[in-house]
Amino acid sequence: MKDHLFSPFRLLFIVFAVLLPFFLRAQSAVDTIPPADSAFQRQTRGSLLGKKIRNPLQIPVFKRQQTAASPTTTIAGIKTYEPEEDVMLHPPALPCLFDVETRDEFSGELYRRTAAAELFRHTPKVLKNYLKGAPNVLCEASLAASGSKVYLYLTFTINDPNPRKAFGKLEKNSLATLRFMDGSSFDVFNQQLEEETTATREKALVFHALYPLSVDVLKIMKHSYLDRVRIDWSSGYEDYDVQDVRLLEQQLRCLFN
Repeated sequence: MKDHLFSPFRLLFIVFAVLLPFFLRAQSAVDTIPPADSAFQRQTRGSLLGKKIRNPLQIPVFKRQQTAASPTTTIAGIKTYEPEEDVMLHPPALPCLFDVETRDEFSGELYRRTAAAELFRHTPKVLKNYLKGAPNVLCEASLAASGSKVYLYLTFTINDPNPRKAFGKLEKNSLATLRFMDGSSFDVFNQQLEEETTATREKALVFHALYPLSVDVLKIMKHSYLDRVRIDWSSGYEDYDVQDVRLLEQQLRCLFN
């Protein structure tokens, strides 16, 4: 009787009856999971609790704008930017001013000389307190034309405790080197020697120099600006940075326009 109650078949039946409910419950849970691309997921992706949501995760969506095809919009009263009208890119031409404009009675050639304007100024740091705002070297430039000949006039005003020792003088045929922004440089030679003492400062000297300009220099001046100038004083040469780099180009245009 004991062997009959605990036979192998009866034990197997009891184990199966105990595990069957757990198996059915697990299978039911698996069947309720929708497939990855089911209609259930497609439906719940666009709706939540009966309310349609375009972006359930609240992720910002950026649309690429077709800027090339879209028309330019302007605000009333505000002018759009035009590079051709930018005075920093295309500065306006200065008015043409002449100190001399006369015609030779015999040759009939017209002689014109532009008004002198400041080309550069230079003051070493050690002299700034002593000069109290006055430049150590002030250079003014003008161009003159007679027929096909063109001359560069440079006027140097020297403010220095001892100008003759520091600079000496500008001798005739002394060298000046003009360096332009395109990298080209030309040597020109002084054709006159004029020196005078100014009335405003007892120790200030004024030198006038005249440099004939060749055709090659004039070609460069038409399309490039003056960058630096080297002046060969009798005490030694000095290099100066030009502040008004467009001055000679504008004066040359005034002479022949």
